[in-house]
Amino acid sequence: QWRELNSIYVKQDKHILINFIYNHPDIDLLIYSQLILHEMTKRGYKYNLNNYNNYFKNKNVDLDDVENVNSEWIFIDLFDGDMNNIYLKICCWNLYEKYIRGQKGFTDEALKFINRNMYTLN
Repeated sequence: QWRELNSIYVKQDKHILINFIYNHPDIDLLIYSQLILHEMTKRGYKYNLNNYNNYFKNKNVDLDDVENVNSEWIFIDLFDGDMNNIYLKICCWNLYEKYIRGQKGFTDEALKFINRNMYTLN
């Protein structure tokens, strides 16, 4: 997710899989980014915020707007119409492919979530 976000931050607008983001309010991307950063921090990942800071410095959003963002938020309204159940299913299949190709770090809980959501969403 962080690599995908960095592609968005540097405006790789010729990438068909991320173009939809630019049609949504900047606050959606800021909130989503904060959710990802919160989760990465919780897991002990290190990250560079240069692209993030450069992207948001000229946007009409304020970190104070999302001061209390955490991974417990339900963000159904973010990217309304694009990040929906179908998008979740696609992401789960992508993660499953990484798992069967040998990517390390999948917990039993994550695999259960992936398997449950690959088949049950419309």
